[in-house]
Amino acid sequence: MNNQFTNDYATHTNEPDQMVHKMKHSGFGIASFATSLAFALGLFALVVVAGVIEMNSPEGMDEESTTAVVIGLMLFAGIFGEVLAIILGIVGVAQSSHKKVFGILGISISLLTFALLAALIVLGMTAG
Repeated sequence: MNNQFTNDYATHTNEPDQMVHKMKHSGFGIASFATSLAFALGLFALVVVAGVIEMNSPEGMDEESTTAVVIGLMLFAGIFGEVLAIILGIVGVAQSSHKKVFGILGISISLLTFALLAALIVLGMTAG
């Protein structure tokens, strides 16, 4: 006796078109996550270094010194890196055939870094 359901099941599961494919992580999403994390850690280290230099100088850091200029340029590079991470994250999230986890994490870390950096700048402006 030939069962209709077992034949349908057997033919559908053996066809390559009907097989379940696992989705891969987006390369753009992974790049976004790595970039946002690296630049967030770099900006945190930069703020710590600037704070140590400021505290160890009797009159504070000279705003026209080479050290202050380098710290400022590195701050702009960090901000550019976080913007790049957001762009990569958006591209990673927009890919419908890939997982979106790392893209969302990259965007979230970058936005959190911007928020903390803005809060730190506002705190610094109000304190002195």
